[in-house]
Amino acid sequence: MVPTLLIWSLAFKLLAAQTCNDWYECHRVTVTGGSCYGYAACNLATITAATAKCRGYAGCNLATITSDTANCRGYAACNLATITADTANCYGELGCNEATITSDTADCWGDYGCYFAKITSTTVAGWGYHSLWNADIEPKDTELSVTLFGYLSGSGLDIRCSAGDICTIDCRDCKGCIGTKAYCFSDSICNIQCDDDENCPTLYSSETGFPDPEIWNKYYENQEHKKNLPDDDVFPLDYPDNDDYFNPKPGVISLNLNMVWVLLIVLGFVLGIGLCILNIKTWKNEK
Repeated sequence: MVPTLLIWSLAFKLLAAQTCNDWYECHRVTVTGGSCYGYAACNLATITAATAKCRGYAGCNLATITSDTANCRGYAACNLATITADTANCYGELGCNEATITSDTADCWGDYGCYFAKITSTTVAGWGYHSLWNADIEPKDTELSVTLFGYLSGSGLDIRCSAGDICTIDCRDCKGCIGTKAYCFSDSICNIQCDDDENCPTLYSSETGFPDPEIWNKYYENQEHKKNLPDDDVFPLDYPDNDDYFNPKPGVISLNLNMVWVLLIVLGFVLGIGLCILNIKTWKNEK
């Protein structure tokens, strides 16, 4: 029985630390405590982990991620993903491209790191070039702090501060707030820190002569503008979206690491039963 328990224990640990290295290896599966290193390895997967690691090109494309920390390191690693985390790190170029992020902290490190992302958070920082280009940000609860470090990091960025919210926008020295729009509705507080008039966001508020209906009109106009950007403003990501692509050809057996571990578990189970039967026979013969 001891060898069987050891085999089961080892197999459980290995599966709990599942790693998806190959092309579409974990396509449309549930990945627990895993890492997605291959090209689109966790495409359309459901990922639950203390730390989600998306490192391959489009490694967690269209995935649903729930974690304490989500690390999107590869090119377009978390493209179009839905991320719920305490901390979301968008390291790679286009790391969180068009992602939907709900977090306490969202750091957009890579160039175009949070391109067109929709972010609901408490603390957001744009570090890379155009890192929050055309993104949308609103507070997770009632307070929001946005800091724009990277060159033109807030170009096209919309920050929405609704009634009862307190939003702080810090424009650093690298023209981070050029092209940023802040929509501050009645009964909200917007604290804007910028070093010169050029590097300040465009403010829509009652203080600048915009009642709430006009602020909403401006906001929706800008949303429509984003939807109709010319093709040369869009970064194409070349990956198949047809489910037939992921199916093995007729007559071909496709083995991956998950299947190997399942086979090992079955083998361990059979060996364990065999050892039990052998021990019983030995005990009977001795009697």
